Amino acid sequence: MNDIYPPLSDGDVHIWSAVLVDTEYENQPYFSLLAPNETRRADAFHFERDRQRFVCGRGIVRHVLSSYAGTPAVELSFHRTKKGKLELPGSGLAFNVAHSESRLVVAVGKTRALGVDVEWVRPLDEREGVMARFFSSAERDYVSAGHGAESSRRFFRCWTRKEAVLKAAGCGLIDGLERMDILCDGIVFDSGEPECQAGAFHLADLKLGEDWRGAVAVLGGKAPISYFTWPRN
Repeated sequence: MNDIYPPLSDGDVHIWSAVLVDTEYENQPYFSLLAPNETRRADAFHFERDRQRFVCGRGIVRHVLSSYAGTPAVELSFHRTKKGKLELPGSGLAFNVAHSESRLVVAVGKTRALGVDVEWVRPLDEREGVMARFFSSAERDYVSAGHGAESSRRFFRCWTRKEAVLKAAGCGLIDGLERMDILCDGIVFDSGEPECQAGAFHLADLKLGEDWRGAVAVLGGKAPISYFTWPRN
């Protein structure tokens, strides 16, 4: 492992945060790391900004994971599950990736399944519909008790916690999320789907600043969380 990277012990979770750049000039070093299927995916984006952010994000993910795995970034070979979750077979790592606008978050662990989500706090026209379908009555009351921007922060806090659990379990968006009580830090979740992992998950809010809400879910008990910023000085 590169000595500028912190050691990762069993049970630890490392959270990496980065800003995605969207110019071809800045992303040239990242583009050279992509596998052919990643290049095809990048080329499929309609807007150049989205294409460049994808290239930047995947390049950063490769750099971060390469040091933990002890493998050059360009040689990492990802596998995607039926539900779309990225894995790195043979690395001994558990990881998950999320992005919103220009913010990228990468969660890295070892032995326990984990999921991460991040959202830029903003007004959302479809918020009431989302809450009616996916939020419990207690969660709706929690969001409504906030005023103005605080209400939006509370909404995205609930949403990112739900998404983090789903991603840790390896599930897509499913019905029944209104029965997932994410206002507490420990929940038992079983989607009933054979491809998804069931069990007790620990939830934690991420420290990302007032304009962002994020969460990480880890299978098992509470996990020590450390924060790092890319690029690491």
